[in-house]
Amino acid sequence: MQPLLEIAPEVFETIRRAHVEHIDGEAVAPLRGRQEVKTQMVEWQLSDAATLAILRQWFFVAILEFTTLKKYDGTPDCIARNLGLAQETVKVALRELANLKLMHEENGKWIKTHKRLRMGSSKTQAEIRGFHHAMMNKAQENLKLTSADDFERRLISGLMITTSPQKVKRLKQRLNELLHELASEAIDEEDGSEVYHIALQLFPLTSSD
Repeated sequence: MQPLLEIAPEVFETIRRAHVEHIDGEAVAPLRGRQEVKTQMVEWQLSDAATLAILRQWFFVAILEFTTLKKYDGTPDCIARNLGLAQETVKVALRELANLKLMHEENGKWIKTHKRLRMGSSKTQAEIRGFHHAMMNKAQENLKLTSADDFERRLISGLMITTSPQKVKRLKQRLNELLHELASEAIDEEDGSEVYHIALQLFPLTSSD
């Protein structure tokens, strides 16, 4: 699973700095705290601006991830059945992903090119906002499923707090780091059987006046 985030400027700079330090050969051992998170970030490929185009439809990213599952047999039908999409929709998406060099053919199967891809921006972007909006709609749809199994397979939680702008800035950075850290821990590249979406929302309920 890929965390796709509208990254705050200071967090985006942390990611880029982590890549630069890695290239320059900086090494710190043992790894602890923020240094460990920065090292984990290095493992993720930063996307270019053109790649953001795939965020206009939520399933482009889901298809990329699905190609890493053990049950993926290489056919558009397999993807369509498991993601609840039309076969023609999947075929069009596969062509577009291949044109963007985000997928390539290997052993008769189309798989994602970058093992771990991170998309983000230091400012608000329509494509990223649209993707988050679509995924929040998917969460609302999932909340309508009320069986014990459905409840067991998801976690949707939240809380309200009183805080200050200064602490919110730090909180945003920590939440971004935590999301990336959790994703790195949860990814199962050997025995993955399901595609999940992990998301965080932090927004004010009061005006700034």
